[in-house]
Amino acid sequence: MVNDEIQVLNTIRAVIKTHNPSIVYAGYMSPSQIVLFSVRDEIDSDYFKARISRIDKASIDDYVSFKREKIREFGIP
Repeated sequence: MVNDEIQVLNTIRAVIKTHNPSIVYAGYMSPSQIVLFSVRDEIDSDYFKARISRIDKASIDDYVSFKREKIREFGIP
C-alpha cells in the first residue's frame, strides 16, 4: 500500500470513528480498482465491501441492511 492509500484509509477510519454510530461504513475505489474501506462493526465487513463500486454519477440509495438498520447510502464518482 502506498503512502497516499494509507492516508485515504486513515481518513476513512477517522470518519467512521468520529461519527459512530451514525456512519455505518465508508469506502473509496481507486482508479486502479483498489477498494479501501472501513466499517463500524467489523463483522459486517464483507457485506459492505461488496457495496463499493465505481459509479458514473452521484447517487443516493435508501435500504434496510440485513441487521434491519435503515441506511442512506451516498455515492460520488
